[in-house]
Amino acid sequence: MTLQNNCPQCGSVLITATFGKKINEGDLSVCDKCATMLYLNSANKLLILTISEFNKLEPETQRELNELVYNIVNKHK
Repeated sequence: MTLQNNCPQCGSVLITATFGKKINEGDLSVCDKCATMLYLNSANKLLILTISEFNKLEPETQRELNELVYNIVNKHK
């Protein structure tokens, strides 16, 4: 299954391949163009992860998201 959405920050088309895994509300992602942290809502739409929502995540999840953002930002330099 694949899911296609647009980044709500930059409008870039994002395609997610699930490789047989179920897509769930609250799944997290990072836009590979603008490095915005995103989450999936109950209608399978990507929304921007707020600072408040980010702060509620487990520290390991926060670290992984920050690492993804860092790598994306540095890829474009």
